[in-house]
Amino acid sequence: DAEEENEEKGITEQVLPIVLSLAKAGDSASRLRCSSALRSLSMTRSNLQLLLDAGSLAICFEIMRMERTSQSTGLTAPEFNCMVVICNMLQDVGVRTDTIKAGAVTAILPSLRDNQHVALDLFSATLFQLVEAKDPVAWEAAANEASITALLALSRIGSASTVWRSVASLSLLTEDENVRSSLVGSSAMREKTLTVLVALLGAEDNQTTGNGGTLPPKAAAMVRRCAVVALTNMAQVDDSNLRLDIARKAIDRLIPMATSGDTLTKMWLISLFCLISFSPAACDEIAHKGGCTALCVLSNLSD
Repeated sequence: DAEEENEEKGITEQVLPIVLSLAKAGDSASRLRCSSALRSLSMTRSNLQLLLDAGSLAICFEIMRMERTSQSTGLTAPEFNCMVVICNMLQDVGVRTDTIKAGAVTAILPSLRDNQHVALDLFSATLFQLVEAKDPVAWEAAANEASITALLALSRIGSASTVWRSVASLSLLTEDENVRSSLVGSSAMREKTLTVLVALLGAEDNQTTGNGGTLPPKAAAMVRRCAVVALTNMAQVDDSNLRLDIARKAIDRLIPMATSGDTLTKMWLISLFCLISFSPAACDEIAHKGGCTALCVLSNLSD
């Protein structure tokens, strides 16, 4: 009830300065105690504004920076604790905007340097929420080049849930004209994006994922569909070379999907083939690879 919540809030207000002071000790043990306490406090939604107002984000950023400069080669416990605190704040509507403006997303990215799958799963879930939020500040944080680069990596190295959330985020982000222009505008970014999306077209049922698990058939189908959606979105850019690039890299994997994919995926395939056909050279590539048969199959698709 309200009385109990106020009592808990009062206790938190008294404890928080003591917790934050631990970070100033400068040793690993103190950082662990501080980050563990902050992680515990961040699990209660009513504490998040208190954590923000008390300067907990700056403390978390500093702990993560110090842990990364330590002798450890992997993700340390204090670093992960701070990552949990930051993600909890990013996922909360009440403090999300201020958390983003403080640089939270950028602060987390270096912690994805290792295949620590719990951390990867947590961050992919957080980015997915930012994309779905439809809030301009959240969208901008998820749509910048650094975040998209992280999503491209996560879609290849994570668990099944990390993979599908990452590629789903990419399919949503590429609906935005500015995002598409950004991806296409850089040759390196375009190559990286196309390479990942084409690889995801080949996601197989029960395929081994980055964490040693498997990709369930429904998840694999969704990954393939999201990859088609993202490629279709990118093909909306009026660039014949891009459309030819998509045809050359993806056509061998797109053609079989005309007969084996689900109906919704096939509908997206029709859109993708229509868009890339605006490039005469891409049309030649489709014909050369036997794509006409696939188009005939898709043309008979009923509602």
